[in-house]
Amino acid sequence: MTNIEQSSYSFKFASWSIAGLALSLGVSKAGLSVFSVLLLLAFVSVWALHRSQFSIATISKVNKVLLALFVLGIVCSLLSYGGIASTKDFATKGSLFLVLPMSLFFLQYKTVRTTALYALLLGGMIACSYSVFLWLQLSAAGVVDRVASFWDLGRWGEYLCYFLMLLTPLLFSTQSKKRKTLFVICYAFAFITLLISGMRGPLLAVMVATGGYFVLFNRRLLAPFLLLFVAVFGVVYLVAPTLIESTIARFVSIFDFSNFSNLARINMWMYALDFFHNNLVHDFRSVLFGSGFENLAATFEPYLDATNQRVALVTASGGEASFNDHHNAFLNVLNRMGLVYMVGMIMGGYVVVAALVKKLQQAPTNPWYQSALVVLLSYLVIGVFYSNELNYQTLMAAFMCALAVRFGDAKLKQESQSHV
Repeated sequence: MTNIEQSSYSFKFASWSIAGLALSLGVSKAGLSVFSVLLLLAFVSVWALHRSQFSIATISKVNKVLLALFVLGIVCSLLSYGGIASTKDFATKGSLFLVLPMSLFFLQYKTVRTTALYALLLGGMIACSYSVFLWLQLSAAGVVDRVASFWDLGRWGEYLCYFLMLLTPLLFSTQSKKRKTLFVICYAFAFITLLISGMRGPLLAVMVATGGYFVLFNRRLLAPFLLLFVAVFGVVYLVAPTLIESTIARFVSIFDFSNFSNLARINMWMYALDFFHNNLVHDFRSVLFGSGFENLAATFEPYLDATNQRVALVTASGGEASFNDHHNAFLNVLNRMGLVYMVGMIMGGYVVVAALVKKLQQAPTNPWYQSALVVLLSYLVIGVFYSNELNYQTLMAAFMCALAVRFGDAKLKQESQSHV
């Protein structure tokens, strides 16, 4: 144990703060805020007691990138049309860039990451149980509808997606039988509740990321997994045929370009690109620094009115148009935060992905590194259809990636020591 780990109260405080954060991912928005603050206090406490062990030279490249993105976001928000108000909003939502480095620091310790893993699984099972309970209530009343849990439908669907992708590589790893059984139970429960939620984007992301996992890491088991998947679908169909029928119908509707929801998204994307092009010609400040975080409507609506396109957008999207959200994470960043921040995020994302790929090159069969990669992939897929940038969903995916990376590091270290 290191000196930091022996520092009793401050370390235990940090350990339980991380566990509370992991648990809250599935069950509580307020919990995420509270435990993020507690984690910050715990880190300050540990730093104050062990300042000699901290230095700029010891900060990893990934953590430097995360901190730089927070600072860049503050600067771009100040220079945007949103000004102080947008800066405050970004400081609140963008605080995940501070939470992640602290999480990565504490998760390097076995006791912390083990407690966090079980807290995450517990939170997932509590949330899934509540979702099933709500679904059974509706079914008993003869109501067929999409069912969420403690989160709203969109965030709940994303949480389930990341949770499932974290577990997928672990189902085929050389874990202990007890832990693997636990992972299988959690995976099955989460997948059923994803079907209950009726969320198309997360389901598509799960399928794409799962396919990516098998193609990249486990081609040998792709065919058996597909057979098992079809068999499970068949069993669920026998128990709840309407659930499977509605799931298939909603999934097929993704590719229906006469669907109003699909048309709304496509049209909002087109108008978002038109808005950026207009700014490129007439408003370079907006191009560089955006409208401001959570301030899109303040510049997007005047643009629509000035170009007489508001009615056209509403009509083309079947009345489902949004003026404060492009329903695409990448377009949101471009028009809300500006090109400067967009470039910064791309560069930062490259550094993070490069670091993860380097770890995978060192240990290509490490299931935890594989988990981190497929969670990241699913996050990017969902970002095409939902506004999941710099929000609670980002913290969900990022924390699971951080947890997986630290487990992967521990496994790699253990294997390297056993070969000495």
